[in-house]
Amino acid sequence: AFAEDLPGSGKTVRYAQSDSLGANYVVAQIGMAAMKELGYDVKLSTLNTTLFFQAAAQGDLDIATDINFPQREPGYKKVEAEAEIVGGGLIQGGGIN
Repeated sequence: AFAEDLPGSGKTVRYAQSDSLGANYVVAQIGMAAMKELGYDVKLSTLNTTLFFQAAAQGDLDIATDINFPQREPGYKKVEAEAEIVGGGLIQGGGIN
């Protein structure tokens, strides 16, 4: 299908990638590629996970796929009225990633 027939056509997703090293970079690349396939324009920001929560709560960023729970839960709890955890994560049984 053409991008204009897809759900992301004409929409921008502000995607946050962690500034930490590791496999999370690969997950972010896969997530962004999938969004682009759905027609979204993806704008990438690289920042510390702690800063993501505040930026998302303020409406400056939309999504991150490399946040580890329960380790990051205290930061999330501060903004949970303005943010949402979607899905069960990449690591099942050991927390949400």
